[in-house]
Amino acid sequence: AWLTWFLAKNSELYGAAIVELAVVAPVLTVLGLSAAQYSSLFFAKNQVNHAAFLAARAGSVGNASIDAIKQAYIQGLVPMYGGGSTPAELAKSLANATEAVNGKDGPGAYIEMLNPTKEAFEDWNDEKLQTLLDTKGKRVISNRGLGLSTDAVRANSGESRQDANLIKLRIMQGIKPAVPVVGSIYTAYLKYLDTGSDANRSALIQKGLIPVVTNVTMQMQSDAIEPDHPVSSPGSGNGGNPVDPGEPPTTPTNPTQPCSESSNPTGCDLPSDPDPGGGGGACEVPVKAEMSADALFDFDSATLSPTGKSNLAQFMAPYLNKTFDKVVINGYTDPLGNDAYNIDLSQRRADAVALYLNQLGLKVMDVPVVRGKGATSPKVNPDDCKNKTGDDLKACYAPDRRVTIELTPHS
Repeated sequence: AWLTWFLAKNSELYGAAIVELAVVAPVLTVLGLSAAQYSSLFFAKNQVNHAAFLAARAGSVGNASIDAIKQAYIQGLVPMYGGGSTPAELAKSLANATEAVNGKDGPGAYIEMLNPTKEAFEDWNDEKLQTLLDTKGKRVISNRGLGLSTDAVRANSGESRQDANLIKLRIMQGIKPAVPVVGSIYTAYLKYLDTGSDANRSALIQKGLIPVVTNVTMQMQSDAIEPDHPVSSPGSGNGGNPVDPGEPPTTPTNPTQPCSESSNPTGCDLPSDPDPGGGGGACEVPVKAEMSADALFDFDSATLSPTGKSNLAQFMAPYLNKTFDKVVINGYTDPLGNDAYNIDLSQRRADAVALYLNQLGLKVMDVPVVRGKGATSPKVNPDDCKNKTGDDLKACYAPDRRVTIELTPHS
């Protein structure tokens, strides 16, 4: 009788323990996998930081060459993609790192040289060094005699020559999740949070990769030679005063807003209840954008630059899942040159933008309206550009060179 009672009591305890284990075990498993994924990302971030340092060093001694920067960065990733102790093992790891950066279906990493900027090359170009280094027309920022230099800040770039001799890189590397289940959950969560404000980040997330970003700044140790498409960051910025950038962008839960008499160009019904939370009667407002032609094309060119394509992809990211009734694209030029040439150039630029938006997946119900307007509707007063020549004249008329895009939402 005693044995029967003992077994009965213990069977109750064992049953309760099994139930508790069934509840707790999945939670502990997810926590353990999450810790493993975090550890993997922590290691990856450290390795990316190290590789970025090697890339900046290569650029600092290699005339800010993008090719040298990229090759050094790839070599810095070798330990993360296998490492090795023999030439064969190292060659295999180098191939893996190269594939991780270049990607099979688009880049797996994005390397941006944020400084020297386009405006820094405009301000501090050394024509004698252009001839000495045989740069084939590319501008050069001298690295010589910086310790004795008292160069003042210049208006186009907001930089002194010492500032222009800092190489700044921003590298975004896509990391493939290494841990099952948790990796899939994390990438799905990233897709949900993605606002589309960064085209490169969105591209990596859509490929199922986790974007890891690092920034590095280093003193130039050689003369910087202008890359093919330098980043533009004009002006003196915030004058050295720290500014709170505010909260990061968030995924909108209700991208529409109620129509009003002043914001109803789409023809949708006006809501009877003006409260946006009341539901019904809401319509999306038209999208209007004006882009500098210099951010899309090289000067006097109608072929989109890589930077221009990236800018258009970033602009389009929030609208790829929407359908529009109408799109109007207008191209404008500065007044330099004759009218016939400017009309033709602006038309070709507008056509190039329309074609690329279509390739990105823009959905439009009506036939797009694409117009080249030449130097009409100028923004610059010609008197402000008097007595300017060469690059100064081009810079003065820069606001006139633009492309406008208007998207009318589907009602």
